[in-house]
Amino acid sequence: MRRLLITVLLALLIPLSSFALPNPVLEGYKSPSKAALFSLIIPGTGELYSNAKRGYLFLALEAGFIAAYIAMDRKSDQLRDDYIEEIKRNVGFDGIPKEKWAEKFEEWTMEDFEHATMFDNWRNVYTDQAPESEKGIPLERVGKFYWLDRESVKNEKLPPDQHTSQLRQRALKLREDSNTWAKRAKTALGGLVLNHIVSFIDARIAAKLHNKKLSTRAALRIEGEEVSTSAAVCLNF
Repeated sequence: MRRLLITVLLALLIPLSSFALPNPVLEGYKSPSKAALFSLIIPGTGELYSNAKRGYLFLALEAGFIAAYIAMDRKSDQLRDDYIEEIKRNVGFDGIPKEKWAEKFEEWTMEDFEHATMFDNWRNVYTDQAPESEKGIPLERVGKFYWLDRESVKNEKLPPDQHTSQLRQRALKLREDSNTWAKRAKTALGGLVLNHIVSFIDARIAAKLHNKKLSTRAALRIEGEEVSTSAAVCLNF
């Protein structure tokens, strides 16, 4: 009878003692949703919230991609401005007084400047008869442009191999370089977006792994305390 009483008391004491202890799982728990949200906004912060040091890597990548994008985009814009200036300095208009050339360029769109880097004169893009609906940009607005080092053929429709203006080729090279840097900037921007997505997913995983470790440690701690309590009861008896 006495042995039965001790067994019942032991069964009651063990769960009560476990319940009374602070719950380490709840105290150190990290919300996976919160971690993911942190990293979606600023990559790496969700991992750091979950005590995962790899969050610093995501932060470094974020800073690197932002710096790269800004630098490359700025370089692209600078080269674009340079080739536009090359065109304004070295392209003239047939039938328009020289003092009016600068005003004519004010009517041009970016597409017009791009066309100017591809051909030595206007005839390979526009014609006298082309309606606005067909070409999109009427010749009256664009003007009969030509590169100054090709004035002798300013109104001739040239085959591809006879577009030999050195001034135009210099502007074309600047335009190509501008496009190259623009593509690099887009790549950096893509890396920036990808870093947010990967960190968003990883932060959620990091939080779950963190919580799993806490659960394992808590289980071991409770198991150890149960053994200690049982031993103490037996000794007291």
